[in-house]
Amino acid sequence: MKRLVQIAPKALLGCAAVALSSVPAAQAIDINFTFGEGTTLEQRTAFELAGLIWEEYLVDDVEVNLFVDLVGEELLPENVLGGSLPTMTTQSFSGFRSAHQADQTSHRDAMAYNSMPTKDFTSYRTLSNAGNGKSNNLSLTRANSKALGLVKNDDNLDGLIVMNEAFNWNYDFSNGPANNQIDFLSVVLHEIGHSLGFTSVVDTLVSQQQANQLTNDLLGFNLFSSTSVQAHALDLFRYSSDTVGNQRIDLMTDDLVKFLSLDGRNAVYTDGIQVYNNPSDCQNLSSDRSQCRVAEFSTGKGVDGDGYQASHWKQQQFLGTEKTIGIMDPAIGYGMTREITALDLVAFDVIGWDTRQNMRDGIHAGEVSYNLNSLLANAQQQASNPNFADLEDYVDLIEGNTSYYNCILFPWIPGCRGGGGWQELLQANLLTQEVIHNEPEKVPEPATIFGLLGFAALSLVSSRQRWQDK
Repeated sequence: MKRLVQIAPKALLGCAAVALSSVPAAQAIDINFTFGEGTTLEQRTAFELAGLIWEEYLVDDVEVNLFVDLVGEELLPENVLGGSLPTMTTQSFSGFRSAHQADQTSHRDAMAYNSMPTKDFTSYRTLSNAGNGKSNNLSLTRANSKALGLVKNDDNLDGLIVMNEAFNWNYDFSNGPANNQIDFLSVVLHEIGHSLGFTSVVDTLVSQQQANQLTNDLLGFNLFSSTSVQAHALDLFRYSSDTVGNQRIDLMTDDLVKFLSLDGRNAVYTDGIQVYNNPSDCQNLSSDRSQCRVAEFSTGKGVDGDGYQASHWKQQQFLGTEKTIGIMDPAIGYGMTREITALDLVAFDVIGWDTRQNMRDGIHAGEVSYNLNSLLANAQQQASNPNFADLEDYVDLIEGNTSYYNCILFPWIPGCRGGGGWQELLQANLLTQEVIHNEPEKVPEPATIFGLLGFAALSLVSSRQRWQDK
């Protein structure tokens, strides 16, 4: 069987003997989709199946509400497969830290909490292109905030995902794509991961630098303050050799290796199956030490970055291997599939999501599986009774909240979350894109909520074009 979206290679169709036991509804995340009118049954089934797969691993009692649509290639940057626009919230660092402490369910949670880069417990310390600094606030996706109890568990929109309708997509969820197809399910799993919180402010900083360069060249001033840095939850565990051991996270847009660290001193390692808190554990405990690799992050699309948006694991092509380390790898190609791995789950665990009891410490990919056949049947049933909506309805709701609406259009004004703007100019950089090339393909990063309105307008144009063509 070629399908590799599940975390375990043993998760074959109908493998009830090794499937995870069902979890009561009150003990699992519930991912709800609202679909644009143009989505097909196959596409809706893929989204519902991807949601059910994430629900197999995360047990927070929250609802995540996502709007999904298909758009034409003329409305997206060249070679973009799809994009995710998670709704973002601003949270105080002290509030996040308290919620994180109350939400601990694993040894790694405790380790991550104790190593947060702070000395006064109300602010965290950063290294960015502006130099050493500190901040009192964080940006979290709305879904991530729900998992920590920082926003109420309501039915408001938590994110928007669009897919490019022009590509030759694979919808064979059992056997995987042919060599001339892109795997729809793999891309959808990835985009949902961004909405759940796999994001980085580094991409916003790159966009700000690009905007500053343009406005400085044309008008003689910088549009964005170089001192405003509001990290995302996952950034609290983003380190380099310049910051490790110094209680300071690395948000630089340079070519220095950036890696996941849970204790603030050692890089996390993985052998593709198991996750290790430091390199010595991987070398001593792994059944295949030759596969031990550091859990690197991409370094961004800036001048000195690796060309992939920072809200991802390092693209493994750069490391001399074709094997990815997680679903949040920034690349995918024709005929390829991507899987949720133990490393992905560690990242979601330490930013506030709860994993199943048997996965909380020493997560081992080979020990976790599910019944894909059963999930697919459920997904098909849900996709046959969809919730349809017009994206314009969401835009109307946003426009009804003046302060919120202004922050989308002008995120740099006082009282707003900050970062970004100039939607038409920066749209390609702000969109979480999954890009296709002839070689392993790019999967860029999620935009913050200030990009939602511009992207909504694009989707509305696409929808109206389809209606006029009917």
